[in-house]
Amino acid sequence: MLAHHYDGHLFLVNDMSKVSKLVTSSDGCEIFAEGAGNLDGPTIILVHGLGSSTVVFNNLFKDDKLLSKVYLVSELVLSFKP
Repeated sequence: MLAHHYDGHLFLVNDMSKVSKLVTSSDGCEIFAEGAGNLDGPTIILVHGLGSSTVVFNNLFKDDKLLSKVYLVSELVLSFKP
């Protein structure tokens, strides 16, 4: 796994070309995001429901046919600050 820093953010890139990023939103929430696929295709942002996690999207990130056509992004809010 390679680590890259850009504009104050940490990007992790593994050998499957999945990009992972940890950011802090303007209201202080930590958000972990992963993206993979065809950057020239449409982007699909996957948002899981309450009580779930990004694990529900794992099979989509393994689908080479899908990833050749679209760019998938999933998010996981790690901390919530009301």
